[in-house]
Amino acid sequence: MTIMMVALASISFASCSSDDGDDGSAPIPQGLIGTWYKASGASKYTISVTFNADGSGYGRATHNRILSITSWVFTYKYKSNGDVVCDATETWVSEDGDDTFKRDMTFHYNNGKLTGIDSSNGNLTGCTFEKN
Repeated sequence: MTIMMVALASISFASCSSDDGDDGSAPIPQGLIGTWYKASGASKYTISVTFNADGSGYGRATHNRILSITSWVFTYKYKSNGDVVCDATETWVSEDGDDTFKRDMTFHYNNGKLTGIDSSNGNLTGCTFEKN
């Protein structure tokens, strides 16, 4: 009876431990690594974003009609559903000075294609990106 109780307890612990801390992360695909350039969407902005193999990255956006430059550094996680979730610190430089703030960005990577899904200011939503 004691052996049976110990066996049941060990099965219970083993089955629960695999659910703890599962945030849907997956290994970073090799095709995501590198610099991507906006090919379409958000027409008034020129945007580039670089994903490094260590889960870090950086990006830059410039506005074509006025002097403003936005750059950001971020850490990211690649999710099993193809989403690339970035936690960024953004610096916006304009004629009025510099501002730095937190920004969340989400991309979607699938079969060699990168699409902007969402950002705190909406500038990436619907943009498609290509690697050169």
